[in-house]
Amino acid sequence: MKSLGSAFTLLVVSSLVVGCSGDPTCEEDGSCGTYPGDSGTGGTSGTGGTAGTSGTGGQGGQGGTAGTGGDGGTCDTTKSPTEESCLVDDQYAVFVDGTASTSGDGSKATPFKTIAEGVAAAGSKLVLVCDTTYPEHLSITAGVKLYGGFKCSDWSPDAGQRAIVAPTTPGYALEIDSVTATVAIDGLEFDAVDGAADGESSIAAFVHGSSDVRLDGVKLVAGKGKAGKNGVLAPYTFPTQAQLDGNDASGSSGGTLREYDCPGGIKTIGGRGGDAPTPENGNPGSPALGGGAAGVAGQPCAGLGTGGPGADATPPSPATGASTSGALSSSGWSASSG
Repeated sequence: MKSLGSAFTLLVVSSLVVGCSGDPTCEEDGSCGTYPGDSGTGGTSGTGGTAGTSGTGGQGGQGGTAGTGGDGGTCDTTKSPTEESCLVDDQYAVFVDGTASTSGDGSKATPFKTIAEGVAAAGSKLVLVCDTTYPEHLSITAGVKLYGGFKCSDWSPDAGQRAIVAPTTPGYALEIDSVTATVAIDGLEFDAVDGAADGESSIAAFVHGSSDVRLDGVKLVAGKGKAGKNGVLAPYTFPTQAQLDGNDASGSSGGTLREYDCPGGIKTIGGRGGDAPTPENGNPGSPALGGGAAGVAGQPCAGLGTGGPGADATPPSPATGASTSGALSSSGWSASSG
């Protein structure tokens, strides 16, 4: 109605202008006819047509078509949630806060309390962990994307900070075992306590049989390993000299061998003496454990001599220590014994 009113005003003005002309009117010269004005252009509300010399006004133009709304922004799921804030949402992630209650459902409003809960429930979603301490051993057996570096108060990025996984008992702080899918961890710290049992190591993270593990901005802190237990000397009663001496010769026959049973089932055997009339050395004892050599033949005089004593035994050497520090296997690290 407003546009049509404007057109009407224009027509009136045009008539006034024409009426002031010195030319005769169509009524005067009998030339009046029907003269359609130009149609208005389309727009929000078209304008009226231009008046003829004394014709009627043109039809109003049609309103323009309304434009369509713009496309909504998209969330780039290839970026870190600390870079792409739209990922910090229940649509894309489950949430973990170590200060939360144990009844959380993993949403941003009521997060899980432990990282293990978040990993188990994540599926294809991200696991977002706010920056506090988590006293748990984290074991990962399936693909997951795990991100720390968020404030617990509002889930905004917490620049330069990490969530800390710090179990209070010995063992791995992080273990990734036999995972073929991607495991990506960003912005967390894993702290292992000192070893407790004799010979126990302190290992912050252990990865086994996993082909695509990515650690970015991750800190690993191991404690001290525990020294191995000292060796134990079993109680042992040393034999008397009489028990170790060889047997005497009998006539022209050398003394028979002497046997002695040692602790642990080992038997030591003294060598047999040499026979007369030809002087002979005695036989060496067995087993050959570094003991004395066989006695040598004595020098004959009027009769046959006696065999000489065997040589002194070689002093024993200290036991051999461990040749390596240990070995790494699928079950972890095993220290070597000496």
